Formats: sequence, structure tokens, C-alpha cells
Amino acid sequence: MLVLLQPSIDGHIIHTIWPISKCFKLIYVSIYAGIHPLIYFQGYLMNSIDLFVKNWGSKNAMVPINSNDIAELEAKFEAVLPDAYKYLLTTYGLVHSPNVLTRICDLGVDVSEVQDFLSLDDVFSLSKLYEMTGMEQGHILFASDCKGNMFCFKLSNCRAEHEDSPVWFFNQGLCTVQKVSDSFSQWLDEFNNL
Repeated sequence: MLVLLQPSIDGHIIHTIWPISKCFKLIYVSIYAGIHPLIYFQGYLMNSIDLFVKNWGSKNAMVPINSNDIAELEAKFEAVLPDAYKYLLTTYGLVHSPNVLTRICDLGVDVSEVQDFLSLDDVFSLSKLYEMTGMEQGHILFASDCKGNMFCFKLSNCRAEHEDSPVWFFNQGLCTVQKVSDSFSQWLDEFNNL
């Protein structure tokens, strides 16, 4: 479901609930009209991301990333990054979340912590570098933990436009790639639920 907030003629806010099937039509219309579609998409995916940044983002100023720069990165990979990830970048920028590790250690839970989201230059260069040093080919790295392990999307999942994508974890010491979540937003919710 999508909750859409719209101003009425008398200035009050109207809450409209749309089924997901209509959300895609709304996004299509907003693209056709030249309006950024993520402005309208305020459903579950975005709430997970907003909550993650609120709970875990460092207080340092984050600078949103221009969507044209993201499009250039997508062209380099010949891929389409998930909308949920692009929302994080265009709304908040590169999130630094050092307190996730502290919380995971305090709770003693078995979750691989995320510490830094990579710059767009690092996304491309580290994806290629890690492949040269033993990581299986076909991944787009986007974030790291404090030990040099990486979170990534599979390139094969990024061949067509989609709102979300599974998250994979590259363990640098073991040189293995393992699926850690069915989607980017679910992955962030693991941290939101700590």
C-alpha cells in the first residue's frame, strides 16, 4: 500500500491509500510529467530507509547525490540500481553508521554490521578491484563493514528497473558471497529492529 498526502482546495491534507498496482501507474505518470517519481513513492521502502538514517546515520552533514551522477554509474555497469538504494543516495547521500557495530556487540546478535555506504567512484572501482582479488564476478558493491567486507547487489538482478533488490555479503577473509536479505529495505530493517 502507498499513502499519498495531497493538499485539498481548502488547504487541508488528504490521505489517500493506493494499492501497489496503482503505485506503478502513479510513478509512470510522474515520470511522464517530468516530476521525480521518488517524491511520490512514500511507502514501506522509503520508511525503512528514513528510519535507518534517523536511527543510525552519523550526525555529520550528509549531502544528497545528484541523480545524473547515479545514472552515469548505472551506465558504467550497464545496469539499473534499485529504486530504494537510489532513494537513499538522492535523499541523504552517503550514510556513515558507526553505532550499528556498538549496538550489535551490546546485544550479541549475529548480524554483519554496515558502517559506510560507498561513494559512487568507490562503488565502481572497488567492485572491479574486489573481483581482481578473488570475489566472484558480477556484483555491485555499495557498502562496507569495519573489516573490509562488502555488501552488494548481484549485477544479474540489476538488468531491469525495479524498486528493490536482494542484498549479498562478500566475506573478504573467506572469499565467499552469501545472500543476507531478500531486499535492500528488509536489510535496513534488520538494523532498525535492533
